[in-house]
Amino acid sequence: METASPIQALQSTLAVTSIEDQADFKTTREFLSKFTDLEVLRHWANHPLPNAPKLLEEAVGVAPDLEWLTQDPKNKIIDQIEGKITQIGWTVFSMSILKECHTPAEFPALIKKAAIYYVRVIENCHLRAKEHFLKDTEINPLYCPTRFVSEAEAKTILSEVLDNQVTADGRKRPVVLIGHGWNFDEQKLNQQWGFKFKNLDSILFKVRSLGRVAAMAGVIPWPNRDLGEGLLKLDEMLRGFQIDLTNMWRHDGANDALYQMTLAFLIVLFPILYPGTTAGFPTDASIAGLSINDIWTDVASNKDNAAPVDKGFARFCFYCDATDDHDGTDESPCPSKESDTILCKLCANAIGKKNKRYRDRAHGHQTHRCTLQWSHQCRKFPEVIKPADWSLDDKRALTRGMALADDAMIGAVFRKNIIGEGPIDWTVVADEEKRLEFEATQYSSGEEKELDEDEE
Repeated sequence: METASPIQALQSTLAVTSIEDQADFKTTREFLSKFTDLEVLRHWANHPLPNAPKLLEEAVGVAPDLEWLTQDPKNKIIDQIEGKITQIGWTVFSMSILKECHTPAEFPALIKKAAIYYVRVIENCHLRAKEHFLKDTEINPLYCPTRFVSEAEAKTILSEVLDNQVTADGRKRPVVLIGHGWNFDEQKLNQQWGFKFKNLDSILFKVRSLGRVAAMAGVIPWPNRDLGEGLLKLDEMLRGFQIDLTNMWRHDGANDALYQMTLAFLIVLFPILYPGTTAGFPTDASIAGLSINDIWTDVASNKDNAAPVDKGFARFCFYCDATDDHDGTDESPCPSKESDTILCKLCANAIGKKNKRYRDRAHGHQTHRCTLQWSHQCRKFPEVIKPADWSLDDKRALTRGMALADDAMIGAVFRKNIIGEGPIDWTVVADEEKRLEFEATQYSSGEEKELDEDEE
């Protein structure tokens, strides 16, 4: 695949570089805020914005896609593992490549100039969706290799992609983020990883919904909210361009990143690609005799030559945590799993008749990756403990602590529910007057009386 040389330089330069002129970024960000998403994107497609800052000439486009575990709502464990981030895919390209498309024949080359990357989060890579339309998506990136990285590495990588794109001479380049349903992705990153986008100075503009951009371009109608209508989903828009999604492995992070970027290009360049269509999807969506599927097939043919992320591992087995050895799949099975040497202590020590089915499944997965634990029947405890008054999370924590013989975990639950929250705030206790006020809040009235009698 032909890859724009500036992007190759961007991905290999990991050192943080200072922004030469912070004011330029702020001024340009404020300038773009006055225009619609479509107007901003078409600035680089030979429809320049009036009096546009020169900084836009160096802009880099990043089309990210975040994937997380989704479960059947009827699943009892949904509250514990639902929504855990499992994959991130993204494409990177110079925004100026849009200027290179003057005819439909030049469009396929634009898609090939984007660099595509894909990582799976090691801590959550065992959380694989089982619904038929999602099954095995994470192991089928069609356009680039996979890298397994830790959650901390994933955060670092995403920060570098969005806030550390640099030129060959070390100057930071502005970034245009092109997402779809990006509000959900950004919320997920903030809630789970504490990812703060306001700290990423390089991002000049965010496209949050390609449905909105398509409506602005007249490709799809604006929905009637009074009738409960919504913007078209990604699949619906892709099919509108006569794209066959069979075996395209939607909901794989890298695949969806390419699909979203392609859709953005189709909308932005619509007047050039389909000059005979003034509104709605084209009756013939082929471009220079090629379907979009044909263009993607050409990109996929170069998968083995695509440069991967320079962190993490090419192979990882979540059964035994082996790296760069085997995958733990049918094609590359895990020896430890096959030999039944992997044992989950939580399932093996799940007490009671109702937990027998989990004890029978104790082999084959590791304790720290056990998803069955959230379905275990909590053990019974002496009535003096009164666990009936505890939260389900605390009951589960005590059950896990007992199964693992983890005194610290058990002690933390008892301290919270029986003794009371701690630790003592010694900065308060050091002040005698505040100490007395503090102690008065720590005892019941009966205990206070007892102390008074002792003092007498």
